[in-house]
Amino acid sequence: MSRSPLANNSNYYIMDHCYWTPTTKACARGASSLYQILCVREMILSGTLEPLTIRETVPVCMEQYKRIFSTTRIPGEEVDTIQTYPASKSQHIIVSRRGLLYRVEILDKNGNLIGPCGLQKLLEWIVEDADLQCINVSEFERSIPVLTSMDRTQWAKTRQEFFSDGINRESLNCVESAILFLFLDTEAFSDLSSRASHLIHGRAGQFWFDKSLQLIVMADGHMGLNCEHSYADAPVVAHVIEYNFTYEILSELYDSEGNCTDIHKNGTQENLKCSPSLLQWEVNSKLSCVIDSACNLANKNNTDLDLLVCDHEQFGKGAIKKCKMSPDAFIQMAVMTTHRKLTGQAALVYEVNS
Repeated sequence: MSRSPLANNSNYYIMDHCYWTPTTKACARGASSLYQILCVREMILSGTLEPLTIRETVPVCMEQYKRIFSTTRIPGEEVDTIQTYPASKSQHIIVSRRGLLYRVEILDKNGNLIGPCGLQKLLEWIVEDADLQCINVSEFERSIPVLTSMDRTQWAKTRQEFFSDGINRESLNCVESAILFLFLDTEAFSDLSSRASHLIHGRAGQFWFDKSLQLIVMADGHMGLNCEHSYADAPVVAHVIEYNFTYEILSELYDSEGNCTDIHKNGTQENLKCSPSLLQWEVNSKLSCVIDSACNLANKNNTDLDLLVCDHEQFGKGAIKKCKMSPDAFIQMAVMTTHRKLTGQAALVYEVNS
């Protein structure tokens, strides 16, 4: 089994609309998207989510949906394990801003899901707090997530040595048992390729690649996902995020100023169980060296990835289907033929979900 880093190798990304965002306010986009995703989670837990169907007849097995949330890939020296926490022990998310990680409860005192407006206020509070607090936290503490981009065996050994007890064990357990990981970016990206590159690996130390689902919100309101791949096929996660993208088009989720609307009237920020809490880490000199080495490796691997996203507008899958061909097969053959023409050789090439 491969022990290569998850970042760039097996984790995949999902990007939102190419040129349109429903709001330019990052906290509003993050809050609304988070709320819609959590609503899908409740449907999965209650067994009310309608399954995908093949050719509108055969329903797809829903077993993989049970692992979308509250799931972490735990590194092992020889083999990793998938840990999914029960809903009763996973009622929080982790929000990351400037390397500071906050635990945020998603239910209010009455057990209701906090609504979009309340979530937006929580995210805005975290942005303000993190922007002030980050100067008081060492760069090594703010780079803890980079450890998840290491070789899996090395990360397993590091996890065992430095995160087996004390405050580090407590904070690590909080991250690993979270429903999902939400990253509030300080940057925006002007073109599709740079956005895609950011979503697949970020800057060293930004993403927690072991988490099943990471929601990444950029400064201009664009968003995307970075997903660990071993627990489910990509269409499963695409089904979940499609709910959010669809509601953003069909419903008035934002007001004229780009803030969330309170259309659901669910739990409010004023009725919170508790305020967001900042996770603490103890980083000694030896762990600092490991983090520094992990950052160097992540930067090297990120630089080594050459990713170009092109917007092909001449024709789409509809035109291919009119020729009675599978769009996936068409693209696969196009990739193979192009590679043969460029190199004069046949080689293993791969076309992912189109």
